[in-house]
Amino acid sequence: MKVIEWQRGLFMPTEARARPRFSPVQRVRYRFDNALTRGISLILVWLGVVTIAVLMVMAFISWIWSIGPNDEGVPFWEAFWLALTRTLDPGTFGADAGLRFRVLMLVVTLIGIFIVAVIIGLVSNAIDRRLESLREGRSLVVETDHTLILGYSQKVPAIVRELVEANRSRSHPAIAILSERTPSEVHDEIRAQGVDLHNTRLVVRRGNPASMEDLARLNANFARSIIVVAPEDDSADSLVVKNTLALKRFGVDFVETPAVIEITDSAV
Repeated sequence: MKVIEWQRGLFMPTEARARPRFSPVQRVRYRFDNALTRGISLILVWLGVVTIAVLMVMAFISWIWSIGPNDEGVPFWEAFWLALTRTLDPGTFGADAGLRFRVLMLVVTLIGIFIVAVIIGLVSNAIDRRLESLREGRSLVVETDHTLILGYSQKVPAIVRELVEANRSRSHPAIAILSERTPSEVHDEIRAQGVDLHNTRLVVRRGNPASMEDLARLNANFARSIIVVAPEDDSADSLVVKNTLALKRFGVDFVETPAVIEITDSAV
């Protein structure tokens, strides 16, 4: 029995479909695109491999055809060193002598400029992504024995002010806030309320207070105390209950870690 599949608007037998053939350029481009999605480290490794391969080819050309300074022959590894120095420092090219050697080193220098430009672009892009991640508050909080505030409302600046006053006698106290607002917004609002942090570190992260991953980033298990703030909307109490159950599911022991839960409806 033949299996029938829909393809390009027609029913065609599966056994009649020919396997696609990809050119070497398509395969290389496909692997390169996959490498781009896996981060800068793998790309730098690939660039290093390509750079070494290009230098080896240029050194072989220089050695086999005796293209060295003043168009005189040089050993293979000396030719490799000459190509490497011109890849890393284009200014070295200015002191070269000999027409053939100058032409070869010009090619090496142009390739080196391209490779260095790509590396600079990748590193700059990685730094930009890291800064954006920090601005979005997605990084790990390396704190223990801190006060954790889940959620955000207009009461949070006042809560932070009271916590700061209570922490005046403690050494290196910290307050961590996890909400769906950006860290810059939270910092601006707290600063606008005239809150003086004194010796308290204020760490703000953006995320979902009911998410296990976000609670892990805030080290909820190692918090000194936890405050669950009710948001300012109609479903405030349901969200507070959801966040509290998430803490319980995460493994927070409310006997060892005191928690203050804000409920707006007295009937709950």
